[in-house]
Amino acid sequence: MEKKIRRKHSPSNIAIGAVLYLLLAVAALLCVLPMWHVLMGSFSDTLKFGTYEGFLLFSIGGEFKADSYRYLFTHEYLWRSIGNAVFYTAASVALGLVISIMAAYALTRKNVLFRRLLMLIIVITMFFNGGLIPFYMVVNQLGLVDTPWSLIIPSCCNAINIIMLSNGFLGIPDAIFEAAELDGAGAFRTLFYIAAPLCVPFIVVIVLFNGVAQWNSWANASMFISTARQDLYPLQLVLRDLLMSSISDMGLDIPSGSGSAEVYAPGIRMACVIIASLPLLITYPFLQKYFEKGMIIGSVKG
Repeated sequence: MEKKIRRKHSPSNIAIGAVLYLLLAVAALLCVLPMWHVLMGSFSDTLKFGTYEGFLLFSIGGEFKADSYRYLFTHEYLWRSIGNAVFYTAASVALGLVISIMAAYALTRKNVLFRRLLMLIIVITMFFNGGLIPFYMVVNQLGLVDTPWSLIIPSCCNAINIIMLSNGFLGIPDAIFEAAELDGAGAFRTLFYIAAPLCVPFIVVIVLFNGVAQWNSWANASMFISTARQDLYPLQLVLRDLLMSSISDMGLDIPSGSGSAEVYAPGIRMACVIIASLPLLITYPFLQKYFEKGMIIGSVKG
């Protein structure tokens, strides 16, 4: 029978490990506490939270109330903006993923002409760009302003995604591609049935990065979607307007006769933050294992 080898830890190693775990616990706590305060504030009595000062470990008075969410969802475009945000995110991620996979695969094939030059051009875009005004002019000349495509096409793909996927494809042995070619598989079949499934961790990282960026994006919408087309606003732009506006300008169904309407604003803004963050908080745990693997492999091979 094999004997289990037990590692002996010196007191100094144990002390260093304890300190590191303590620091990590403190860092994690500092990250969680602000979000916990926001969550408790959103479920507190709206009037009481408007005049409350300090940190919330529990909802005010120990009662959970959804008044902030009820007032928030009376906004005219909120439900539509949630649907818009889901559509923009899904479409941008899907389109960007297809473009990134095809570009990365082509740039890793040895028989592609000028592949090093093309990769250099792609890398240059990471450091230099035309600026905000030329960006708007290009989108405007393409006729995309005030259309959903202005929030999907310009931000669907970037150099980082292509480079990361290139590292993934380069890690696949050439023998696999040669075997696929001998079996009569074409380029597209080899790419989508053999190469892409072997790069799932990289693909998941790209999906996560693009999804988070698109879901949180409001700058492009503020540039390309005019106030006359508020029905095209994504969720983040509506929430940004709610966070920056006074309560009287929010367009919410706030009850009158309870003093200044501004007392409702803090609770409603806490609810805004929770609604914007909830989809990402739900999705990330399911992608975490792929995210870690893809990042580690990509950083080593890059």
